[in-house]
Amino acid sequence: MTTSTTTTTKISATAKQPSPAKGNPAVSFRDQLLAEEPRLDAALKSFCSWLVASASTASPLDTHHHHNNDENEHTDSTELPAWTLAAALICTRHLSKAINAHIVPIQYDSSTEPIATPEQLMREVTARVWNEVAAQPGTKITKVLGRTALQYVWKDLDLTALTSTSQGATYCQTFHQLLMENKSTTTTNNNAISDAAVLIWGSPQAVARRAAERQATAAARVKEEQASRLKQAITSHIIEELPEEDEEDTKPAAIE
Repeated sequence: MTTSTTTTTKISATAKQPSPAKGNPAVSFRDQLLAEEPRLDAALKSFCSWLVASASTASPLDTHHHHNNDENEHTDSTELPAWTLAAALICTRHLSKAINAHIVPIQYDSSTEPIATPEQLMREVTARVWNEVAAQPGTKITKVLGRTALQYVWKDLDLTALTSTSQGATYCQTFHQLLMENKSTTTTNNNAISDAAVLIWGSPQAVARRAAERQATAAARVKEEQASRLKQAITSHIIEELPEEDEEDTKPAAIE
């Protein structure tokens, strides 16, 4: 049994004492947080790999001016800065440490203050689950929780160590954009969602489906281009083969 599975089992067992009533939205959301895949450590590894692989290609995620560590080097394009694996790993470690070190402040006391909205309930449940995981000896948040929990606590993370450099700030900004993309579309066929979000947050089935969609789109594009070239070649050949009219052929025939 893995560490994350063991921790999830412990927390779930704690949540069942006393046994909550079925249909309790707080318990339902708690179970969702603890069961969510991928875990943050896997998502961070996927993001790191994607960042390095995409470093030399244009990305719609970053349309800002970038200043690299070299003050004389400036890029004004949609390209990500040149990421080496070492640089990406350093930033990933900083973000992972910030996540695992974070303790969420409890904003509501359910015993004295009623929680008025579903949003308040979800934030409160997230805070309590997060802190319970953090309190488990030898357990890391990144190995137990997933995207939804991080979405709720992101704004409170201490990211000073990560954002102290321009490269780290770019890393943080790019990850945040992918974190906050419309989550529901990562498991559908909606092509508006970026491939990066599917790669990082999607299930294996969603990743495989997106790959199949890309292959099908590429194959259809190739067929269209081939058909277009064939049509142009045929049209060009017909035009070239048409005989030119002689002046005699253009004169009207004499009426006898």
